Amino acid sequence: MKSKCVRLVPFLYCGIYVVSGTSDKDFQAETEITSSFVTGTTCSRNAPRWNLEEHFPRLREDERNTADDAVLDRLEERAIAFAEQHRGTLDRSLGDALEEYEKIDEELDRFALYWSLKTSQNLADDTLRRKRSKADTRASR
Repeated sequence: MKSKCVRLVPFLYCGIYVVSGTSDKDFQAETEITSSFVTGTTCSRNAPRWNLEEHFPRLREDERNTADDAVLDRLEERAIAFAEQHRGTLDRSLGDALEEYEKIDEELDRFALYWSLKTSQNLADDTLRRKRSKADTRASR
């Protein structure tokens, strides 16, 4: 059984790139290819791919790698230190506090973006979905 898989024209944003060997004809509005939801094969032939190494080169999808835990541990420590350092002193150092908060938030956003893009590559991968859920839970603290 075939289903229609809509492909979007690739765009340049946050390191998204197109697989080498693709051409304009590969990006039609609709193309009939086998869907992973119907037959178990992958619906990604000639589709754009995200270069996730540009977003977060230290993270790997290998479940034994704890790089994502290390990143979240470091961000948690920075957030706690930030709160302790600036509690009751924002009247004197509001600009510095906001700048540090923005740095923490930007790194956390990159981390969340990595896992969002990684899981969207293969929505059927339970391991990736669990890792994203764990990352989302920790990031929301």
